[in-house]
Formats: sequence, C-alpha cells, structure tokens
Amino acid sequence: MLRKDEPGHRHFRTPTVLPVLGIVSCVVLLTRQEAGVWLRAGLLLVVGVVLHLVTRRSSRPTTVEV
Repeated sequence: MLRKDEPGHRHFRTPTVLPVLGIVSCVVLLTRQEAGVWLRAGLLLVVGVVLHLVTRRSSRPTTVEV
C-alpha cells in the first residue's frame, strides 16, 4: 500500500496517549539502571560504530586511474 493510494477501508489508529506512555515508561526504566550498565552500553555502541566505519571503509570500491 502506497501513501497516496486509497485503501478502501479504515485502518487501525492507536490513540496518541499510548506511544507517549511507552516513551515515558522506557525513560523511567532507563533511569533505574546503574552506572555500570550505562558504561557497558556506551562501550558497546562505540565498538559498533567503529566496526561499522571499518566495514564501510573496506567495502568501498577502489578507483583505478588510467
């Protein structure tokens, strides 16, 4: 289904309060974590970014000058 296509029937729409409650509950749960958990999560994110950059750099096509 494309955005501009007419669906022919009503689609389910969630009340706006539900995603807001989901975000609030996630933030509350995140504030209950110890500093060690945040440190490990940060280190894992840094390792992931470094691996992504290394993979991206190594998968570039090499240019050959003639």
